[in-house]
Amino acid sequence: MRGIGPAIIVLVVGAMQISEAHPVHAQGTADSSRSISEALPLFDKNRCSSFREPADQLYCGDPELNAASVKLSAAIQDRLNRIANRPLAIAENAEWIRDRNSSCGIFGTQSISYHSFKSIQSCLLKETEERIEILSDPNFDCLATNTTAGMLICSDPALALASAQLQRLLNSVLELIYANRAFGVSVADVAGAFASDDFTPVPAAGGIPRNVLLICQLTWMCAPPPVGPNIHANADGYAVIAETFLPLVP
Repeated sequence: MRGIGPAIIVLVVGAMQISEAHPVHAQGTADSSRSISEALPLFDKNRCSSFREPADQLYCGDPELNAASVKLSAAIQDRLNRIANRPLAIAENAEWIRDRNSSCGIFGTQSISYHSFKSIQSCLLKETEERIEILSDPNFDCLATNTTAGMLICSDPALALASAQLQRLLNSVLELIYANRAFGVSVADVAGAFASDDFTPVPAAGGIPRNVLLICQLTWMCAPPPVGPNIHANADGYAVIAETFLPLVP
């Protein structure tokens, strides 16, 4: 009997593990059979079934996405009202929608599983909120033809690259002068803080390079007349400069 006891214990534990695992499997099976409409409180009220695209159904039936879509539509309309090339802006927005959907795991009319709804909803909400913030700032817009400086730096990538190279050389020379023993002055990397060498496209800003976006956000360079174009920093820009200098202050 003593030799049988441990075997019985092992079998009992195994049975307990099987019984505990079974409800998890059942729950997974139940979720896989559920319709995405069950996760959308506004689906029936807003008649979201009339939309063919799954992304449109989510924006229609989810309260958070629905509210964000209203703000996005207003931001898009405001942008269209302030720029001359409306067809190009419409095409750029359509491209952003495609990029947004694919980055969040939505591909064409392919259905969305109930299990993946939450992660997709969170991704769409984040992308939409970022897009609203970008579109609400007229200083960023390469399509704003009344912005001379913005047109120049957005329309001639070669000129932008050349200016970045020249800036690096100039900053290196200035650092050698001020930081040597004769002067002993600490030098803050403001160009780095403004990401001057970062030409990475920002999808939420219509593919505008990050350095161009920051210049437009942190200076008056892309502001319309009579305020701009002006290379001096705005309030946000001076805040970035101050934060860059702060660690060097004794």
